Amino acid sequence: MKRPDSAEQFGIVWPSGSASTTVKAALAASVAGLDDEAASQVAKEKQWRKCYMPHIVRHSETCLTSPEAAVQASKQGLAFLYDALKFKKPDGQLVSIQEAMLSPKMPCPFEAAVVRGKASKAPETFDFQTVKVPWRS
Repeated sequence: MKRPDSAEQFGIVWPSGSASTTVKAALAASVAGLDDEAASQVAKEKQWRKCYMPHIVRHSETCLTSPEAAVQASKQGLAFLYDALKFKKPDGQLVSIQEAMLSPKMPCPFEAAVVRGKASKAPETFDFQTVKVPWRS
């Protein structure tokens, strides 16, 4: 985010200066212990921008093995991001995300919700064309 009166950046700061590198590391961290081979393959991927989709599909497959796996992957991925990302305040101070959230400028506009659903058995394999999230309003 840019301040209107300056080109100085503030807000979320990517640790490596690259969102792709951080997202790749977060994806690997999120499935560590659930699918170590998937985590290893993500970490080793040299052509991330061109070849990320099979990793996203495998990550989704891992998360779909059980509700517990989905929650664990989410917690692990968020824990990685909370540790890795920093927040640069408008005054230039660099703080952790946790510290930045202790004094937000405004109340958080988001709410937590639990979404539960039922669907027929998923196919044995997924690809970009077959991943669907059934829902009802």
